[in-house]
Amino acid sequence: MTAVIKKAGYEAIWATVRKLVSFTREDLCVELGKEFGNRVNEHTVKSYLQRLTLAGHLSSTDEPIGNGTAVRHHYTLIKDTGVVAPRLNDDGQPTRLGTKQAAIWRTIRILKRFTGQQIVVAGSTDEVPLNLTSVQEYISHLVAAGYLICSRHGCRQNGPAEYRLLPDRNTGPKPPKVTHTRSVYDRNLDQVVYTQPAEVEV
Repeated sequence: MTAVIKKAGYEAIWATVRKLVSFTREDLCVELGKEFGNRVNEHTVKSYLQRLTLAGHLSSTDEPIGNGTAVRHHYTLIKDTGVVAPRLNDDGQPTRLGTKQAAIWRTIRILKRFTGQQIVVAGSTDEVPLNLTSVQEYISHLVAAGYLICSRHGCRQNGPAEYRLLPDRNTGPKPPKVTHTRSVYDRNLDQVVYTQPAEVEV
């Protein structure tokens, strides 16, 4: 496994928001800096706090600075939806980016032994409908990365594949992310856990 350089992305910001509960943006950046050093982008922090506020996760009040007329925002967490960071657009509306993988991974962790069709049925919602093609594609990456094994020979020829989640690969609630390079990045471990081998011309 190849370690990656940690950066203060949305997941880290959300985790720190949940830790502090009541804070200013400066407080948040200082806390993030304890882990990420100079890899804290203040614009990213500011943008995400604005989105969380628009979405109703945070309330914001103005706090005077010194004796002047300047103010700064003081935030309070009022809607905590769990460890997975809310994915929001600039208007604070939920975006579906990554939500299908989250739904598939959540269902895999619940069922532990399953077929692709069972994931479709158990994991689909009105907001995030799943289809067998996308489920099977994500499952194939998790198999390659060592999270799942095929537990039924029928997965080759004689019926629907049945898979099993390996207990030591149930790394946490954040779904392993398949990157644009087809690598698998585990946000629970902060590691790239699988890189697709390069094709070799013969």
